[in-house]
Amino acid sequence: MDLKRETILPTLQRGIAVALLAVSVGVYAPVAVAGARDECDVGTLEGGYGLVGNGFLLLGGDTIPTAAIGNVEFDGNGNVSALITQSVTGTLVRIPVTGTYTVNSDCTGSLVTTDNDGITRTFDMVIVAGGQEVLTLPTGPGLVSAFSIKQK
Repeated sequence: MDLKRETILPTLQRGIAVALLAVSVGVYAPVAVAGARDECDVGTLEGGYGLVGNGFLLLGGDTIPTAAIGNVEFDGNGNVSALITQSVTGTLVRIPVTGTYTVNSDCTGSLVTTDNDGITRTFDMVIVAGGQEVLTLPTGPGLVSAFSIKQK
């Protein structure tokens, strides 16, 4: 498969680039944290966070490895913005993302993001350690990944 920049960039922006949000697709075991909340709301997420993620793009029968890092800012009122640096087979792209998030009292929620090209993606999320970390998983096709967002 020929992965020229003009092929990778649109795929990134439709696949992972909007992904705010991945350590690995392993098992996560929550650990009790002093002062951690048993219940959450949108205010649980506020301030600066760092993002890390990896996974695979599924494109035309090919499985393409990808990784991402970025700065994420939650406003505590349901709005989020980020600047993501994405690597797909070694090609780097920086993509600004904005969006909204909802949080349920059990610390689960959803995230909807839009990149600078207007591509929208949705994610399921779980807030752990009283808001110190957010684990996310994209809910759309074409992307197999997980993301971890940790408070700075």
